Amino acid sequence: MQILVVEDDKRISDFLTKGLEENGNFVTLCKSAEDVLDHYTNITWDLIICDVMLPGIDGIQLVQTLRFKKVYSPILMLSALNSVNDKVSALDYGADDYLTKPFHFDELLSRIKALTRRNQYQNYEQKSAVTTIGDLIIDQDQYKVYKNGTEVVLSPREYKLLNYLIENKNKTVTAYKS
Repeated sequence: MQILVVEDDKRISDFLTKGLEENGNFVTLCKSAEDVLDHYTNITWDLIICDVMLPGIDGIQLVQTLRFKKVYSPILMLSALNSVNDKVSALDYGADDYLTKPFHFDELLSRIKALTRRNQYQNYEQKSAVTTIGDLIIDQDQYKVYKNGTEVVLSPREYKLLNYLIENKNKTVTAYKS
């Protein structure tokens, strides 16, 4: 699963990244809402995990902006804010779930499963097949490639070759025929 984590606290982001990757997910980490808006709104994620209290644009404003930009990925908010008003505000502005810190990682994984299960039964306008390899993101539906959040322009032949190499990873490839 392709997961975008938006978290500015290094300790929490390291914990999330490590745990999610150990459970077979590919994680892209952003430390601010601005980073997401500048580089990652053209990619459809299987899930977005977002902190509420971010520097600059906060997480709730980010969710509102993402929904305005027609980003339909499920969004799970994480926050130390635990009042009913905080939760209601996040959900009303477009979050799909809200989990308060501190949390048990098993609960986070269960919520992720529930969100993605719900997502399978809904028709979203955008549904991309995204492959992440390190800092390289390949969006097969939009035929776009990103490196460190910046789009890499490839010719159709280069794009096919890149996908061919990915499909044949860990194999010896002697020739490519398009």
